[in-house]
Amino acid sequence: MKKAITSILMSSLILAMLATAAMADNYVPPFAGQQKNLNSGVDYLSGGVGLNERSQMESMTQPYNLKLIFDVKNGSYLADVGIKIADHHGKVLVDTVSQGPWFYAKLPAGTYKLTGYFDHRSITRTITVGNGMHDLLMTWPTA
Repeated sequence: MKKAITSILMSSLILAMLATAAMADNYVPPFAGQQKNLNSGVDYLSGGVGLNERSQMESMTQPYNLKLIFDVKNGSYLADVGIKIADHHGKVLVDTVSQGPWFYAKLPAGTYKLTGYFDHRSITRTITVGNGMHDLLMTWPTA
């Protein structure tokens, strides 16, 4: 009887371990980046640290029309990049720090002044966005 109970317990333990392993293969961690809806009417999403987070972000990009990627000339991605986006009247719509090398924004169609800040250096670009995705790579010089 004792052997039968031990055998049942061992079988149950093995089944539980197999079920846990199967679930781990399908596990998707929660999105660790930043997703905001601003009072200015602009929605944004930032993050992209690691392959899992970039994959998650790619599945969330449908409503966005601007994608920024931050790196340095040696090819390394950057996080903690300050971002300011102002409309053609100079009104700042976004003023934040990206949580990773990817930054998406949903902007009304128009022309914007975009400034990125990193390591006491800034890069400014004028961009025009519409309905489709506008990609912009912002590359800082190496130190």
